[in-house]
Amino acid sequence: MDFLNPTAVYLLFLISIIVLLYFLKLKRKRYVVSSVIFWLQAIEDMRANVPFARLRKNLLLPLQILFMLIVVLGLARPAWKSHGQLGKYTILIMDSSASMQTIDHGQPPHSRFEAAKTAAMELVDSLSEGEQIMLIEAGTKPTIKATFTTDKLKLRDVISELRVTDAAGELNSALELAISTAKGVEGSEIIVLSDNAVKSSTVGTKVESLDKDKPSIRFLTFGKRSLNVAITQFSVTRNDNDSTGYQVFAELKNFSEIMLRPLVYLSIEGHNIANDVVNLQPGERKGITLSFDDRGFDMHALKLELDVKDDLKVDNFAYAILHKAEKLKVLLINEERNKYLEKALLTNPNVQLRQLNLSQYPGTASDDITIFYNTILQEIPEGNVIFINPQAGLPFMPATIEKGPISVVSQNSNHPVMRFVDLTNLEVRVGLEYQLPDWGISLVETTASPLIWLGEQLNRKGIFFSFDAFDLKISKFALSYACPILMANCLNWLGPAFRTIAPDNVKTGMPVTINLNYPEEIEQVTINSPDGNIFHLDVSKNLSGKGLLVFTNTEMTGIYEVFADDSFIGKFAVNLLDEQESNIMPQTQEQREEGKTPLTNLTITYKELWGRFLLLGLLILAAEWWVYHRRV
Repeated sequence: MDFLNPTAVYLLFLISIIVLLYFLKLKRKRYVVSSVIFWLQAIEDMRANVPFARLRKNLLLPLQILFMLIVVLGLARPAWKSHGQLGKYTILIMDSSASMQTIDHGQPPHSRFEAAKTAAMELVDSLSEGEQIMLIEAGTKPTIKATFTTDKLKLRDVISELRVTDAAGELNSALELAISTAKGVEGSEIIVLSDNAVKSSTVGTKVESLDKDKPSIRFLTFGKRSLNVAITQFSVTRNDNDSTGYQVFAELKNFSEIMLRPLVYLSIEGHNIANDVVNLQPGERKGITLSFDDRGFDMHALKLELDVKDDLKVDNFAYAILHKAEKLKVLLINEERNKYLEKALLTNPNVQLRQLNLSQYPGTASDDITIFYNTILQEIPEGNVIFINPQAGLPFMPATIEKGPISVVSQNSNHPVMRFVDLTNLEVRVGLEYQLPDWGISLVETTASPLIWLGEQLNRKGIFFSFDAFDLKISKFALSYACPILMANCLNWLGPAFRTIAPDNVKTGMPVTINLNYPEEIEQVTINSPDGNIFHLDVSKNLSGKGLLVFTNTEMTGIYEVFADDSFIGKFAVNLLDEQESNIMPQTQEQREEGKTPLTNLTITYKELWGRFLLLGLLILAAEWWVYHRRV
């Protein structure tokens, strides 16, 4: 039951006034009479004929209190909440992504995920005879938590066991799974419980293709406001001019409608080493750089923290594992040597460069970074890669030649790869035209396709130049001051590929690979997560053909510790760093229609009960009147 006018409850203080009146004594007048013997007999007769006479003066008070209570509750407008009639087969999709941790400051404060679970429970309770519910969790991957069932107790247990994650959710994939399940099932519908609408048009296309069999899709949105500051990018590199120091780069963004002023703290293993204050206007993003000396911090955990009062806490932290300075093995694949490219790479004294032509390339290599210059590839290798002018594009990204001049219109200066780099005046004569993948991040924008972009996928991390950056006939990039700085930033961002734990800094939901030197001597790998959970991997059962263990339970941000049997072998850091999750403003029905996603709001209706309270109050008032006026 809900109250549509809860402020009326404050009127309950009137009960205290009623009680107070009973403490006021009536002052009676004194009369002198000759005898009271006849009055005593009348009182005895009244007591004999009216068994409740003893309670008469006491019964009025509880009746009056009960009447006042009923009146106040009626003024508060009690109502039963209803989500409308369910379909015969209803699929509930529960969004368990990081943004659902947002605290909505109601009475009492609660997270959006808890509100969604409560709504799901109400939907389960409203099941009628013959109706069934299926439950899908939209976490890092869609998971069927309960198949179609009429068992309300089972569904309630499953819902109560759901836990929100620190990761981005796969709401689109969950919808596609639900749509494929509901296809051809008469009377089916899908209800999405989330704080944000689906932003991809792929789901809309999927639904429209179902024709007459398409299920109805309704959307129940949670969330009231967007008050949030987030760390959207974070990286730690060695100082370019001093290999004994570190540089920490972070990008902060204000997703609120008011100015916020977060305090920034940088600490190593709990000890504060630097701090800053950042003023952020509504919608503003700003990059900060913090530096500190290396004092033997190899394998130490670094934490960046924002001290700010906002509604989502998980994106106020970022973590990294520090490493000592080490040589960087770079493999350059090209058909003709280019002195400008070689010079740009060797500006970094830690780079060990070797070169092969494409026919000599074995397909895999032990190098930290592989650079493909003016090559045509049929398959993309795993690891850290840089593509410079990939002719005809890449297997996942076909491209065509675009003749210029091509001018730069903007650049993402807040990304660590573009730090201290200015390419706004760069002009390119010939480049590639292509469609940027969904997982790509544009660094340098032109009037056509991005000139430079990067992205991450499972076991692959890459940077892409869509022009021949080291041909002076194409551009003057190789002669600019930005060239060596940009190449150094690229190498720092990609970093070493082969460590015991690689990568040791990932986004939530991404896998981590554990390389074991002598796997035959190890029985079990143990991983301690930030929340105290312990995961055990049996080496004999989980070891891949390449001698690698893959750990996928990275749904919580923080520092994870890894042990081989009883020996500590390393740490890795997991961060959110996801703008879509940090943008906690709920999307409206109109915004979803603009995205051409055929979802409608799940209408909440209220059946008001004040009329019943009014009738009950009148009955109590009549009873009080009868007790008061009852005479023998």
